[in-house]
Amino acid sequence: MPYKIISFLLLSHLLYGANWVTMPHSVIDTKNHLQWQDTPSLEEYEEKWHMSQQHCDGLHLESLSDWRLPTQKELISLAKMRDTKKSFSYLEEQIFWSNDEDAENPLNAYTIYIGNGHKSSNDKCETNNVICVRSVVKLQK
Repeated sequence: MPYKIISFLLLSHLLYGANWVTMPHSVIDTKNHLQWQDTPSLEEYEEKWHMSQQHCDGLHLESLSDWRLPTQKELISLAKMRDTKKSFSYLEEQIFWSNDEDAENPLNAYTIYIGNGHKSSNDKCETNNVICVRSVVKLQK
């Protein structure tokens, strides 16, 4: 979807107070200025941490290619927002990889359970679910 259309949709939602903009294959969080992947692969795709990073780095969705693995803070925020689940078609209460490594154990990275925002440190060789995110430009009202 062209940038001008996305900008128009975001500005329209900001003016009317909505926190979520549903796109064909993603959901935009206007409060935190993030665009989240929302495709069937959220229900099916599990991968090791390094492959999860590569998956997001190589993702081309909504004519955009600047996707990345989210931080633990971004995932926790997504989990804690009450109106989140009704905005997504494919987001389920699963454990997702964050981009953040465990500083105390470099063989681990943090995962977040979307059901309640619980954070865990997991071995990077384990498989967990993957959701990709990108930052969106903050528009002024």
